[in-house]
Amino acid sequence: MHLGVKLLMVSRQLPSRGHTFALLKPDITSNPIILKKVIERIEREGLSIVEGKRLRLTRDEAGKLYEEHKGKFFYNRLIAHVCSGPVIALKLTTANESLDDPVILWRKILGPSKLFKNWIESGNSESLRNSFSLSDTRNVGHGSDSIHSTERELKIFEPFDLVNDELGEKESIINRLIPDLKEMESDIMEGDNNNKVMD
Repeated sequence: MHLGVKLLMVSRQLPSRGHTFALLKPDITSNPIILKKVIERIEREGLSIVEGKRLRLTRDEAGKLYEEHKGKFFYNRLIAHVCSGPVIALKLTTANESLDDPVILWRKILGPSKLFKNWIESGNSESLRNSFSLSDTRNVGHGSDSIHSTERELKIFEPFDLVNDELGEKESIINRLIPDLKEMESDIMEGDNNNKVMD
C-alpha cells in the first residue's frame, strides 16, 4: 500500500555506474531522528538516492522480496516485521566512479545481518546494523546481494515516485522521506528548553 510520500530524484545527471536496491525497515522508519542519520550516512559514504518511495508493504510484496527465505525458521517473523509499519524503498547508485560497485558498497555500509555473532567476529562497529540494530530481524534494512537480485527487487516496488528539485537536494530528500522530522526536532528542542527552565 503506497503512502503517497514523494521522494526527490537526484537531479544532476549521474553517469551510469550501476545501482542497487535498499529497503529501510520499520525499526528505522519509526524513529525520524535515527532515520535522518541513516540517510545522511548513506550519502556521506558515497551513495546517491536516484529513486524511492515510502510505503506500507503488503504480505504479498514482502513475500516476493524475501522469497529465497521461505521455509526458514525466521521467515514469518521477518515478514511480520517488514509489514508492521512504513518502509522506505530506494534505488541507489554510487556518487563517484572510484567507489565500489553500489551493491557491494551498500552491503558494506549496512553491515552483517547476524548482529551479535558478526559484531564479535568482525569488530565492524561502524556499520549501520551495528549502530542501530535491535535484533537479527529488526536490523535497519535490506540490501540486494547481486545485480540480478537488484533488478528483481526493484521491479517489486516500481514505479517509484520522482520529484526533480535542483535546489536544496539534501534537505528535500530528508523532508520527503521523514515528513514528521521537523515536528519531532521541535518537540526535542522544546523539551530541552523546558529542562533549562526547571534547572
